[in-house]
Amino acid sequence: MTNVDIVKSSYDAFARGDLKALIDTLDPEVEWTMAEGFPYAGTYRRHDTVLNGVFKQIAAEWSLFTATMETHIESGDVVVTLGTYKGTYKTTERSFTGPFARCVQTGDMGYRCSGI
Repeated sequence: MTNVDIVKSSYDAFARGDLKALIDTLDPEVEWTMAEGFPYAGTYRRHDTVLNGVFKQIAAEWSLFTATMETHIESGDVVVTLGTYKGTYKTTERSFTGPFARCVQTGDMGYRCSGI
């Protein structure tokens, strides 16, 4: 499996709502950073904090949230993904669409770090 395949498989798992499969694409020592200004901003380390601090929060607070991977650029063990987030915040019923860029460093055990 190529590094791009690893990244694509995580987006596919997220799209299916399969959080276990998504987490399985991550290195156990993953560092996942969400940009300042984004809900859930900060750096999350290890599977449990990424799962609970990012993905379970998104599932609980957003309806129809998608992260669509449109372009990827690979160089060695780094993959940069460009795409679009879409979703509706359940509390306010306000929707948004916005571009994203995510830089992922991969390793033998999956993502080692991911930053936005």
